[in-house]
Amino acid sequence: MAENQNKKEKIALFIDHENFVLSLKNQYKIKLYNIDVIVSRVQEEGEISIGKVYIPSYEFGGPILHSMKLNGIEPIYCHSYGNEMKVRKNLGDTMLLCDAMEVLYEKSFIDKFVLVSGDKDYIPFIEKIVNKKKKIMVIGIQATTAIAVIQTLNKYGFKFIDYMNLHQRVRFSSFQLSTKMGDLL
Repeated sequence: MAENQNKKEKIALFIDHENFVLSLKNQYKIKLYNIDVIVSRVQEEGEISIGKVYIPSYEFGGPILHSMKLNGIEPIYCHSYGNEMKVRKNLGDTMLLCDAMEVLYEKSFIDKFVLVSGDKDYIPFIEKIVNKKKKIMVIGIQATTAIAVIQTLNKYGFKFIDYMNLHQRVRFSSFQLSTKMGDLL
């Protein structure tokens, strides 16, 4: 019995990169998110067994992708298309949902799903997770996350985590550390 209480939950992490980046950029003028902050918070919930980030094909690298690889998160490049007005679209949402549904129905060892996005298109997936007696947590930008996503999570007693709170916590901790180091000099 005690062994089951100490068992870490197995987590499947799915990141809608473009949705998350655009939310940060449009709301807070932040160009990138800190994947280490997200991974650290998810690891408080359990062990990441599956991690995937869905990235538009026009993004090819950078420090965030390197950090994702170091954290065991697999980049999935999504076909992108656009028009002469530079409006870009990609298949990231669809690919994420297909992979997440596959995990939900074929990987019974997964206890909890973590979705990094605020898109209301994921509500039917959240409800499928509930129907399969699994857990879900969403990490998003509260100011841009669809209210219906938060309401759906609340309805079933699951967590919404505002990334900006995580981001601020890390910035505050870094400030405290640099202040303490300054005291030593």
